[in-house]
Amino acid sequence: MLTNCGILALVLLLAGPLLGPTSLLVVRLETGELEAFIPVRPGERFSLSYVHSIYDQPAEEIFTIDTEGRICLQALRSRSLAVLEYYDREPARKVATGEWEITVCGSSELVLPVIADKTGKRTLRAAGREIPLYRLGEGGHFQLQIERWPNWKVLWAEAIGR
Repeated sequence: MLTNCGILALVLLLAGPLLGPTSLLVVRLETGELEAFIPVRPGERFSLSYVHSIYDQPAEEIFTIDTEGRICLQALRSRSLAVLEYYDREPARKVATGEWEITVCGSSELVLPVIADKTGKRTLRAAGREIPLYRLGEGGHFQLQIERWPNWKVLWAEAIGR
């Protein structure tokens, strides 16, 4: 026979995963309105791919998430060497995919501003998901940041289609 304390302990044990926090890569409009989110872990990589406006060639910015929730630029990648030379960084090297890459020891940002339009087709890729930012919101100005939400809030947001 379970006592009131036993029932409470059982409820807390079962509800624990719903109460714990989840780290999310969050996409917000400049107004702060939530557009999308993707569960992520510290150390995980994500990327922003786009078509370079001058060279009309695909490019990709590769980021990691540090343990304090900052977004860190790690590398730039493109099939076009000219795209990478445009950024005037260290010499590019070919990687296994046949693309050119430059390593970047970029700064860490708590909020990463992003402009996405139909020309550049900027697309967020993280945790096996792809979000075409250029199709979201008005004006194409976004902010990416890491937020910690209780699991119940994540489940609720997913249930209502946010």
